[in-house]
Amino acid sequence: MPMTSEDVAVTERKPRLLFFQFEYSPKLPEFLLIHKREHAACLSQFFEVTVVDTDCDYQEVCERYQADLALFESGVPNPACRRPKIRNTHTHPTIPKLGFLHADGFCCAREGFLSDMDEWGIEWFVAIATSAPEHMPAIADRMFIWPNSVDPSIYRDYEQWKSIPVLFTGNKNDIYPWRRKMIKIIPAHYPTMICPHPGYGTKRNLGNVPVGESYARMLNAAWFVPACGTVARDVVRKHFEIPACGSCLVTERSPALQAAGFVDMENCVFADENDVIDKLSELMGDKERLQSVIDSGRNLVMSRHTNKHRPQIMQWYRLHKKLTNGQKIVQPNPFGDLALVESAAVPNRPYAVSGAHHLTLLREGDEKLQAG
Repeated sequence: MPMTSEDVAVTERKPRLLFFQFEYSPKLPEFLLIHKREHAACLSQFFEVTVVDTDCDYQEVCERYQADLALFESGVPNPACRRPKIRNTHTHPTIPKLGFLHADGFCCAREGFLSDMDEWGIEWFVAIATSAPEHMPAIADRMFIWPNSVDPSIYRDYEQWKSIPVLFTGNKNDIYPWRRKMIKIIPAHYPTMICPHPGYGTKRNLGNVPVGESYARMLNAAWFVPACGTVARDVVRKHFEIPACGSCLVTERSPALQAAGFVDMENCVFADENDVIDKLSELMGDKERLQSVIDSGRNLVMSRHTNKHRPQIMQWYRLHKKLTNGQKIVQPNPFGDLALVESAAVPNRPYAVSGAHHLTLLREGDEKLQAG
């Protein structure tokens, strides 16, 4: 039986969670520091959270805070984020441990993540990237998705005047092929604001790049905001931030976004280079329908994709305590609840196929190689 969000909420006290995070340089762009705090804030919906981001003795920390569960962040692919040295992780075997892959599913940091998990004795994992299990099939049956979400106190409708027809934000390098196509097409047809990206390092300092509430208000002032899920066709924060702020999400169709509840021309716009202008023109010419799409997108996020809708780690903690031989923990939908099932009922491929561009090319190459 699945454990629902309502089941998680009914507890005598919040379990105590030790969250081992990387030490982030204060010189990093503010949006990265916000993401670090957002993870702890999301967990605080369900746990009494203690963040540890310095060198420590696991045995001593567990005893000091009387921990019920330990979550270990790893796979952070930024040299300005330091991995803490954690000693004696073999102690307290009765405290469940989860590894947290904080990276894109295709990121080269995966090998460091696997090394850390082996060193720390961790056998169960969560990831924010819905495509992570597909990129790591050897551990896919022990990996669950703790998806991106939004804080509705920041990402909301500020009732800004819609002064921006189309707004582009975010990086525009090679891992965003859909965004790179759109940014060549849309500005030729609509007035477009392009916001610079501060990068991921400590050297650049773009003080005029909005973050937090300022960023949310900028989204709120736009009619359309295109965003994509990288070459992996994943679901990133922007997919939820944009509709939460009362703007129309324009994006690339993907199985992950459809699993999240997005429907073309109902609560978002799925588009490619062949139809994007026709779809934007159709909605721009019918503001009542455009507003309906915007309202439906916002309702979707507020009903399914805020911090309070991310109980997957709590669900795993509760289910893991009940787990017996012949059972497995599964997550049929990357945005859905976890459940206990009989092992025989689990399919051979316990994860959805993303349709990632690079994986499609690799499969085609394998097929051609096998065919000679």
